[in-house]
Amino acid sequence: MTLAKSAPKDFLNQYKPIRLLAQVSLERAEWWSGRNEEYCAELVREARERMTLASDIAELIEAANIS
Repeated sequence: MTLAKSAPKDFLNQYKPIRLLAQVSLERAEWWSGRNEEYCAELVREARERMTLASDIAELIEAANIS
């Protein structure tokens, strides 16, 4: 939280890739959808976890009034 309070922009920027990584997982899942259903399901779970994490972080940031 020290970084969040002293440099909120830097703090926020370090979490931007989480949403990007989730999008990459979804795109990979789309590609694998007709080839390997088990791996596709794993990628979708991974993307959901990343999106949940990104949303949780955004809520924490909003609650901490550092946006």
